Amino acid sequence: MTYQNYHTNIQLASLRQAEIRAAADHQHLVEIAAPQPVYAPVLHTVGHLLVALGSHLEARYGELPDTT
Repeated sequence: MTYQNYHTNIQLASLRQAEIRAAADHQHLVEIAAPQPVYAPVLHTVGHLLVALGSHLEARYGELPDTT
């Protein structure tokens, strides 16, 4: 391997390493910037209440008759 090839390989490896670091940094920033589910407990409670309401309405009214 000549000096020129060796030097070119080092440059390519350095560029590749910089690309990998940039991609990892970008991924890390995306994960940090992701919205935090502060409202998750509220959505959980509302979901359970809606399921309970639907169950109650189904038990009370059953299947609606076909009016067509």
